[in-house]
Amino acid sequence: MLKNHLLIVLFILLYFFIVASKLIIKPLPFYDWDEAIYAQVGKETIARKSLVPLWQGNYWLDKPPLVLLVYGVINKFLSFATPEILDRIFNLLLIISAYILIYIFYLKVVKDKLLATLTVILSSFTSLFLQRAHQINFDVFLLLGWLGYLLFFDNFLISLFFLSLSVLSKSLIGFYPVIMMGFYYLFLFWKKEIKVKQLKTFLSKIIVQVAILSLWYLVMFIIFSQNFWQQHIIESHFRRVTASIESHFGKRTFYIDLLFEQFSFYTWLSILGFFYFIHQFLKKKLTRNQFFYGVYLFPWFIFLNLTKTKIFWYIYPSIPVFAFFITCSFWFLKDRKIIFYLLFGLILFHSVRQAIVQQKFLTSQYSSFTDYYFLAKRAKKHCLKLYYLVDKNSRQAMTTLEKMGLTITTTKWWGSHPSVVYYFGKEVNFIYDKTKFIRTIPTLDNNNCLAVENEDLATDFPIDYLQKIKQFSSLTLFKKI
Repeated sequence: MLKNHLLIVLFILLYFFIVASKLIIKPLPFYDWDEAIYAQVGKETIARKSLVPLWQGNYWLDKPPLVLLVYGVINKFLSFATPEILDRIFNLLLIISAYILIYIFYLKVVKDKLLATLTVILSSFTSLFLQRAHQINFDVFLLLGWLGYLLFFDNFLISLFFLSLSVLSKSLIGFYPVIMMGFYYLFLFWKKEIKVKQLKTFLSKIIVQVAILSLWYLVMFIIFSQNFWQQHIIESHFRRVTASIESHFGKRTFYIDLLFEQFSFYTWLSILGFFYFIHQFLKKKLTRNQFFYGVYLFPWFIFLNLTKTKIFWYIYPSIPVFAFFITCSFWFLKDRKIIFYLLFGLILFHSVRQAIVQQKFLTSQYSSFTDYYFLAKRAKKHCLKLYYLVDKNSRQAMTTLEKMGLTITTTKWWGSHPSVVYYFGKEVNFIYDKTKFIRTIPTLDNNNCLAVENEDLATDFPIDYLQKIKQFSSLTLFKKI
């Protein structure tokens, strides 16, 4: 089997070795924002033996618990290893698993190992996929769930497992596969390609799977009632569709522009390949199953363009389908072996060269040692509690968002650098009102600390109550005395 798929095996092994080597040789702090948040929530949730995510003792109802519990368990029971290495290597293994599923998925469509391999390579060398290969994230769980559900749909338990990955990582959008499958089987029934009995069997299976996973929502409603409805359903889902919350603004063409950023001029080839793929189907050179697999991830991209919140990583599950459409642009040359192999080689060479030269695949890092990282590590040794006055620009942005009604319950939880919470390891209060905070400094308990941007240390700042511990470039750490 390995010999039959030698090219993809060699690519995946090489990809894993290069990324893993970078992660192990030079472990870097968890990246702000999401990576540090996930690491902290996972650690805290397991430490407090909770099945509901926790952030500084508060229930974080935005996300389902699966991903956070996974990383929390890994760090709890493998505490001898460096979390920044351990978590990222585990994430890399998930990424590799996603590449394998992408390969199998599109091999079912084109029945050609070279084109399926090129689809994986084009996907893996986009800037977004490269970033996600180096940082822990939810997106790979979602993609694994979406692809695995369709690939193993005939097996109830395995397909339920993959559906659980997507739903219990990204919640309602995790149900995307059952929506697509439901419409597909209704279409087949409408075209009289399946009978009523078969339709009932398929839909019953889907309904049972959805019902099982919906038990989590029922339990959360029972426990948290209105808070869960507001934070998880309204704020985390519907408001992200209808409003550009938390500064996630962008043009109407945001995701289209992002597609061109990911694939450069190859995006034009994907458009050509898309129409060629449809043409092949209309000419009845593709079965309905092949066509469904081929366009399965495309509706997600259409949906993104209808939403108001613009976040670049939302496009992650759509990357493979556009990589596939790129390969479709020269699929018609498959019988002209010399030209086909030449084009395959040119695109492969150019993609690898772009990854090494422009993306700096061999040396790139996606995090770094920062002032606030060193401040948090120093404060951990000297302070019982940390008050972090967020920078002036962040305070102004928060004021603007509040006036526009674009904040949600958790907006102020993270401050400007949530990784401070993870590396400080104790309570951190992020302050957004400088004037009010200055008035309260004299009342703070001794051995509590303050982190302040140097530009905020004006003459009105009550230095007399504070002992300077250390200055970290643009930041200064004080202790209350």
